[in-house]
Amino acid sequence: MHGEPGCREGSHAEAVPRTGKHTVNDDDQSFALLVDERGTIRAASPGLLRFLNLQVDSLIGKSVHRVAALRALFPAATLSAIGQPVTARIPAPPADPTQGRGSRPLPLLSVGSDPKRYLLRASPGMHDIDALDESADRFFALVKNIPQGVFYKDTGSVYRACNPAYAEDLGTTPRAIVGKTEYDFHPHPLANRFVEQDKRIIASGVTECTEAVHFEQGEERLVYKVKTPVRDATDRVIGVLGILWDITDRKRTESHLRRIVELQTNALDIFAHSIRDPLTVIRGYTTMLQRSAGGRFTEEQDVMLRSIADSAQELVDVTETFLDVDRIEQAAWSLRTTRVALDAVIYRAVDRFSDAALRKGLAITVQAESGVHVSGDEELLMEALSNLLSNAIRYSDQGTITASLRQTLDEALVSVVDEGRGIPENDLPYIFRRFYRIAHPSTGTSKGLGLGLPLAKSIIESHSGYIDVSSTPDRGSTFTIHLPLHAL
Repeated sequence: MHGEPGCREGSHAEAVPRTGKHTVNDDDQSFALLVDERGTIRAASPGLLRFLNLQVDSLIGKSVHRVAALRALFPAATLSAIGQPVTARIPAPPADPTQGRGSRPLPLLSVGSDPKRYLLRASPGMHDIDALDESADRFFALVKNIPQGVFYKDTGSVYRACNPAYAEDLGTTPRAIVGKTEYDFHPHPLANRFVEQDKRIIASGVTECTEAVHFEQGEERLVYKVKTPVRDATDRVIGVLGILWDITDRKRTESHLRRIVELQTNALDIFAHSIRDPLTVIRGYTTMLQRSAGGRFTEEQDVMLRSIADSAQELVDVTETFLDVDRIEQAAWSLRTTRVALDAVIYRAVDRFSDAALRKGLAITVQAESGVHVSGDEELLMEALSNLLSNAIRYSDQGTITASLRQTLDEALVSVVDEGRGIPENDLPYIFRRFYRIAHPSTGTSKGLGLGLPLAKSIIESHSGYIDVSSTPDRGSTFTIHLPLHAL
């Protein structure tokens, strides 16, 4: 080192800290850095090293311009002054850091004698405010006109910025909110609760989400609030970002839809049970007549009786299908979510359909990775996969059906691949519509109600996933379920 760097003419009389080998013996809590005219680091204060969690040897000899944490700590205007003929230190910040940004100066910069040595200083509190304000300026330029309320607070729960929507909820302007706290806008007990939540988020670094009732012009509104920690380039929490959504209308819509579904369900239950019981009686009496006829009916009459019995049974089956679909869709509205191992679901579904496949001369194979988990309702996922396997068996006359499971970076992929009749290209856009059935050239319109695929689609979408399909006529189809992975 070249001894103590002094202040050039015109600088303040404040003494420049002594420097030892690679160490600036400044105040224990300060952030101080000694660099040469090219920005090469020569020494650092203990407080700065603790803050960065670094050893002094890892900084010495590096350029201050190439260390991201230091670029975040010292403003660009300060770093760009290194190597320039600066004749005075930049004044220290005011005692009250909540005053407007324009009145807050840059950290100290002292200039030593030849060879040039530059002493950069910053205080932890000032760094927090500068970093927070710089982030706020960029962010609020983007969120100025969105309808959700957005705000920034520093570690002291002082508002640093907010958008017009948030200010409007408080009955004021963004400019009037900056520099104030919750106690300026809310009763003391409520303000205490908000401030304690801020402290908890800053201490833990964990995002918190809450729902709360607000009153706006005498009307009760439901607000969803997310508060998340704001971090600087060194990953230190320097404030809190909050976003508020008014979800009143959405909740009302959901409640209205649930009521409609309940009414629809009740009507369908009444209809289904009303028609199922007479049909069961018709089928029972017809079967009894067939068994007790003892040859008294002609062949034509026997055919007619069988037709009556079969038609009655078909209508019973249709009624049961409607009831099953309604039951499953009701369950999709209120998922019983658990951590689901998808390989177990696949093996259960394949076991359910193995006999049906063997009766048609088909083989079913499983290629499933283990340890792939999603958040969901296991029985509903089983139902969705069962519908895909049922279709694969129904529309295959030979070959192999393969159920597979694999994992990507953020998704679980469950595929059902068959070697059956395939789906004509012009039918593909419509196969997930209710009651849509494909007319195959060789077999005519397919049997069934056309509810299996729409039901599978509804279940998977209720799990935040989707189904895609690819198919070639006479060569087979591939249905793939995409589900987000379970968050551990």
